[in-house]
Amino acid sequence: MKQIGKVKIICTLLVWLSLQACSGKQENTAVSHQKLESNNPAELTTDAKPTVPEVKASQLINPGKSIGLTKLQEKAEQVGARLGKPDVSDAAMGKALATWFSKPAANAPDTTRHQTTIYFTTNMGAPDEASRVNQIRVTSPYFRTADSVQVGSNWAFIQQKYPEAIKAAAYKLPNKQSKITICDAIAAGIAFEIDEQGRCVAITIHQPQHDIRDSYLPLFPDMEKYE
Repeated sequence: MKQIGKVKIICTLLVWLSLQACSGKQENTAVSHQKLESNNPAELTTDAKPTVPEVKASQLINPGKSIGLTKLQEKAEQVGARLGKPDVSDAAMGKALATWFSKPAANAPDTTRHQTTIYFTTNMGAPDEASRVNQIRVTSPYFRTADSVQVGSNWAFIQQKYPEAIKAAAYKLPNKQSKITICDAIAAGIAFEIDEQGRCVAITIHQPQHDIRDSYLPLFPDMEKYE
């Protein structure tokens, strides 16, 4: 009888151990499933997109509208009050060209002086006759569009943002044989000057739908226009 009792106890113990082992497998399986589910690529996918840093109003290039705080059709008096007297200016027959040079940074190895050039035209004989901003050109990388196009951008990148831009004209640099190509996104109202290395060296904004081949800033009298 004692022997039978021992057998029953051993059998009961074996059954209990078997049940515990099965339970452990189930728990481990459940944990494994949870890990697999938590690593599911579909759950890790996010709709977040890389954000472009917001451009301050003072440095924003807004095609067809403004560069920095200077706007197209703004009166010359207002521009002068904000920017001060231009470093270079030339006026005749209701048209004026004014250029402001940046000040080189103190103790900076790069002493390049960037330019902001504004072309003013006067609506002669109109009731509100005034000299107003017609085009704005900058050579400083400080200014940029909301989608990060600026002086120094390469042509391939600019084409991604403005695929409609066409090669409109070209000019040669003074005392150099290298050529600068002017590419104009006519509908948007923005033109890019591209050097022979494919780098943007200046950006101009103008009235949307106005082809700059008809009236680009009179900076380059020998400018070659493309058809």
